[in-house]
Amino acid sequence: MVSDWIRPDNPTQYFFLKELLNLKQQIRLRPYQSTVSGLTICSSDGDSFVVKKALTQSLERTKVKLTSGQSIESEQISLIFTDILQNSPQDIVRFSNVVGSL
Repeated sequence: MVSDWIRPDNPTQYFFLKELLNLKQQIRLRPYQSTVSGLTICSSDGDSFVVKKALTQSLERTKVKLTSGQSIESEQISLIFTDILQNSPQDIVRFSNVVGSL
């Protein structure tokens, strides 16, 4: 979870660790303006809400990137999809049901 500490009313962003490590986000600041973000690392075992939010936001970022022609290889949802296609294609229906429920 990544939250804006200067503007706490901004929505919290949810990432999987691999997505966060590969994130390249440009921020433009006006002169004398600053930004501070807080990072909370959550266990994927304990909180299904956080996992669901991270999957939902990964799916949304993937949609935006696909429509703008950007690479989606760092998004967790596309990594899961690729892994299922390569290693266990029989799970594709289960994957589509999970994505459909988001």
